[in-house]
This record gives sequence, structure tokens and C-alpha cells, in this order.
Amino acid sequence: MICGVDYVGIVPQEIFPRYCRLLFSEDDEQIIDFMNLGWEKTGKIIAVAEWYPVEIKANKMKIRI
Repeated sequence: MICGVDYVGIVPQEIFPRYCRLLFSEDDEQIIDFMNLGWEKTGKIIAVAEWYPVEIKANKMKIRI
């Protein structure tokens, strides 16, 4: 959520935003649009966005960031 009223899923640059619904939980029905993090105002967006925890799987270990 960027402005407090809109829900936009931010996805990695390698992923085309149109086809990424499966990257988000089914409970996130309020996220209706997706975008890549642009090149402008990234610091402001990162500061005010709500971020999900990232889970990294490596060598049978799970690490939450």
C-alpha cells in the first residue's frame, strides 16, 4: 500500500506485472494491480510501502528476512 488507499503488488523487475497474481496469497484480494518498482522515487516508495516477509530457501534451510 503506497498512499494508504491503494493496494498494489510490487514484483521483481524480471517478472511482468500482468501475470503475477500467483505470487500473492489468495487472501490478498484487495491487491488489484501489480507493478515493478520503478526507477523514480524508489526511496519514497520503499519507505511507505507495507512489505511481506521474504522467505529464502537454501539447502533445506528456511530463513525469514
